[in-house]
Amino acid sequence: NNIVLASDGKVTFPQNTGNILQVVQVAPNSGSSTVFSTTSTSGQHISALDTSITPVAAGSKLFVMMNLRTQNDYSSDANGRHTINMAQTIGGGSLSSTLIQGFNGIYGYTGNSRNNYLNHAMTFLDTPSYSLGQAIVYKFYLSSDTGNNTAKVLLDSSSGPRSQITVMEVAA
Repeated sequence: NNIVLASDGKVTFPQNTGNILQVVQVAPNSGSSTVFSTTSTSGQHISALDTSITPVAAGSKLFVMMNLRTQNDYSSDANGRHTINMAQTIGGGSLSSTLIQGFNGIYGYTGNSRNNYLNHAMTFLDTPSYSLGQAIVYKFYLSSDTGNNTAKVLLDSSSGPRSQITVMEVAA
């Protein structure tokens, strides 16, 4: 059970366990102030954050890191909160139930025209059941806690730090 450092600087582990086999990242950056926004209290699909990975080995785990820049913009309601859900499809199949959920916001403000910026920094170690060649797509959904709040996800660096999703395939 030795860790081997090859002449090219790569590290190999016994039986390949724990190696990072591939990394996929989605970080929208169109050069404009791209923002996804909704006042809906049901989850709205943020298609710009869809992140697809096709595992290259059987039985791999997928480590998902999310760093989502969000905002609440509310006027007539004293509270601004939102939820972000992550789900997945495997091989083009049906959408899974929520794998991880992030809830953020401010409660107890008084007055009007409130605005706050928040960060969702979440990680999730997924052990999906898949066959080689099947793409696994992570999808994200934003909902507001009330129709008086406009929940936003900042997608582009010109509107502030951009949101990004990173998925790493880890050998089993």
